[in-house]
Formats: sequence, C-alpha cells, structure tokens
Amino acid sequence: MIVREETSERLVIEDRPVLLAILLGLGMLVVAGATMALMTAGQWQGAAMLGLGTVLTGVAIAVFVRRTMLFLDRPSASVLIRTTTVFGVREQHHPLSALQGAQVQTNRRTRGGPTHRPVLVLTGGQVVPVTPVYTGGAGAGRAVAAIERWMAATGATGRDQAP
Repeated sequence: MIVREETSERLVIEDRPVLLAILLGLGMLVVAGATMALMTAGQWQGAAMLGLGTVLTGVAIAVFVRRTMLFLDRPSASVLIRTTTVFGVREQHHPLSALQGAQVQTNRRTRGGPTHRPVLVLTGGQVVPVTPVYTGGAGAGRAVAAIERWMAATGATGRDQAP
C-alpha cells in the first residue's frame, strides 16, 4: 500500500497489485500462444486443455487483481473505500466521525510466514478491512501508520489540535 496524498485535509492510500497483474497477464499470453500453436498443428485435445488454462488464468485476473483506494477527507467528513475490479467499482462509505483508528490484522496460518492487512476501527468496535486480502511485506503497517499520523495531526473531526 502506498500513500498517494497526505495533507491536513485529505489522506489517500492506494493498493495496486501491479506485479500480480503483470505475472498473470504474461502467464495468460504464454498459455494462449501455446494453445494457438497446438491448434495450428491440429492437436485439438492439447489445445482444448491449454485453452481451459487460458480461461482459468483470465478468471484469476478478474478475481485477484483489484485496485483499492482509501480516502479520508475532512471537508466532506467522510471515509471512502473504493475497490475496482474488471467487474466494476464497489464503494464503502463511513462518516469520518466514526473513525476511531486503524490496526494491522495478521494471519499467521500461512505457509510462507504471516500476512497482514490494514483495518479501520469504527465506533462500537466495528472493524472494517481496507483490503479483502492479506499480503506479505510492510504495506499494511505503512498504511496504518499514515492513518494514525493523519488522525493525530489535526484530529479525526478536522479541528486543529491545540499545541
């Protein structure tokens, strides 16, 4: 996750799985090319199997490649989580006054080590994941640190804190 904008008025954090999209796209091109080669050679059974692989790779792209943006905006007093996939755009709206903080959720049940995701903590203890998936690396921690820093700078309501 990358902080795109951090001002006293607005915080924008973005998660774009560019590497995943590139790898899946290249994989799809390779499998599609092999499918075409088998079709030209008249090997229809092999082409059908690889064609299925091309379709499944396309499904993986549609399901796993998603752009998520978190907007914390003082002028509109709102929190917006926007998720964009090939199927469209989904938005979650919350009032900024309901935002109590942010935390890192950790999933320790993975083989390659723990994975993380940032979550927003709202009034009443409600926890709202910023991203639906857990990932490795420090992105979730950076996002939570930016949210906490932004909230502490002038308060979640938008009024400057007294020195």
